[in-house]
Amino acid sequence: RLADTEVTFALTNGGHNGGIVSEPGHPRRRHRVATHQDLDRFESPDAWVERAPAIEGSWWESWRNWLMTRGSRSEVEPRQPLRARYPLNNQVADKGALPEAPGGYVLMR
Repeated sequence: RLADTEVTFALTNGGHNGGIVSEPGHPRRRHRVATHQDLDRFESPDAWVERAPAIEGSWWESWRNWLMTRGSRSEVEPRQPLRARYPLNNQVADKGALPEAPGGYVLMR
């Protein structure tokens, strides 16, 4: 009710960690996704659940599809992880080198 725009809402099973973090292919996960248009009338939570069909699997695939319909670029290769770009050392970070966690600064007095 607070947004004057289209809102797409996803509801997952599995709790706040399991439902959100579970990657595609994780067993026993399902979700529901439905879009509410700006001028649509208010819908109770029970009515929303009735309207939004249960989809087996992680919500990640639905999110990916939602993003792909709104994005301006095609898929790209993932970036190289930060650790692969900067060597590790056991000292305080020096010119881009990253120390091992928790970092040298926690040992400084």
